[in-house]
Amino acid sequence: MSLQTADSAAKYLTVRCWNGSVQDYKSIDFTDTTLPTIPEVSVENGTGYTNKTDQLYASWTASNDTESGLAEYQYAIGTSPNATDIKGWTSVGKDTYVTASLLNLTEPNTYYFRVRAINGLGLWSESSQAITIDTTSPQTQALVTEGFCYKDSVTVTLSVSDALSGEDKTYYSTDNSYPTLVYTAPFTLSTEGSYNIQYYSIDKAGNIESVKTTQIKVDVNAPTGSISINSGATFTNSVLVTLILSAEDSGCGVVMMRFSNDNTWDALKNPWEPYVALKSWSLGSTTDGTKSVYVRFKDRAGNISLTYKDTIILDTTAPSVPGQPYLSSGNSPNKSGTFSISWSSSTDSLSGLLEYEVFRNGIKIGTVATNTFSETSLPQGSYSYYIRAVDNIGNLSSFSPSSVPIIVDKTVPKVTNKTISPQKVGQPLVYKAQVTDDISGINKVTLLIKQADGTFKASGALTYDVASGLYQITKPAKTTPTTITYKIKAVDNAGNIKTTVAYTLSVVK
Repeated sequence: MSLQTADSAAKYLTVRCWNGSVQDYKSIDFTDTTLPTIPEVSVENGTGYTNKTDQLYASWTASNDTESGLAEYQYAIGTSPNATDIKGWTSVGKDTYVTASLLNLTEPNTYYFRVRAINGLGLWSESSQAITIDTTSPQTQALVTEGFCYKDSVTVTLSVSDALSGEDKTYYSTDNSYPTLVYTAPFTLSTEGSYNIQYYSIDKAGNIESVKTTQIKVDVNAPTGSISINSGATFTNSVLVTLILSAEDSGCGVVMMRFSNDNTWDALKNPWEPYVALKSWSLGSTTDGTKSVYVRFKDRAGNISLTYKDTIILDTTAPSVPGQPYLSSGNSPNKSGTFSISWSSSTDSLSGLLEYEVFRNGIKIGTVATNTFSETSLPQGSYSYYIRAVDNIGNLSSFSPSSVPIIVDKTVPKVTNKTISPQKVGQPLVYKAQVTDDISGINKVTLLIKQADGTFKASGALTYDVASGLYQITKPAKTTPTTITYKIKAVDNAGNIKTTVAYTLSVVK
């Protein structure tokens, strides 16, 4: 059928159908050559990316056609702008949205969602939107060092990488709570404390990263501490000492320390070293006097403490030598073994005198704080003493000169009667005895004569005769025969006494 007219007026073809009783008329306007308005399509909210692989949601603006009118919308999906290899053209009627399902989309491919509006004459207009499949979550990194302790403050930058759709939003928190703060720019932490920074990102395809945590600390306060030389001792006799150190830090903890003997600080001479509680140290100068040791502490963040110090007096000088011991109480020889010795005192100008060490016959037997030492009930023997002074830091003087030996003699002399009996009337009477004492020696030998009352009375001292080796005494001659009863008494230098039994001397004609 061909319609031809000479003018531009609207042309209609009217068809009437007759079924015997009803007539139906249909008029078709063949003058519509205008396309419907373009339906602007938006796929998955228009981001251009999705993490869905089995379906796509699309919506579009409504098209208008004022002549033949809108008949329907169709959509198709392809791997190129003009392709329909994923989904052929499919009608959705006059709906302006659709969810295309049962798809098999793969990352990182790009697909084209096409929509066309068709009017009553079958004319159509079309739009499309590319959509890229992204199923990989973004990766966010906090540009700080995990577990690090920062001095004063730290600026935290969250860096996001996403190879396909790119970052949409990043959320964070600094108090170990679930991230709700939207990250827009680097943020600064300046209050001392520990921070558990939690964060995650969402990309434009809707992929959500798992929450990550980075722990850091901010330390704005310097450490505090103390130092003690030799446990707080006042004196030392060695330049090598032990330092007892204590340090605290409310933030990241103390990790380093450095020392000085003069409170000057040089990077080479006074290097930082790991913090410990005990350290061997040299006081430097060996000259006696007050010495100081200074210390500084540094925490993990780099905060440096004030300078702390302790002092000690170096005393390497021994006390002066004590004087020669002498017997100051008791006597020598001595029969009791009880006596005292004394000596002139030592002096010490620094740490001061602590005590004296007493040596008897080369063996240390005790210490005393004063310059006198007492012995009690020593056994028999010969005893020599010397003394050594000790100051309060342990310096030892030289030994004093040795004392004169002190003799303890607890043995009585030995007496043997050597008097000859009988002796003649008219001749001088001679009394003789052998008297010995191996310890202290003989002091006195006495002749005791029995009196009429039965007692014995001293009748003179026997003297030692070198030629005979005997003690003897000569008494006047008797004029008539008689018998004399006598004893001999010997006393040694320690005071031990030996009195013999009674002897008789017969005087005859």
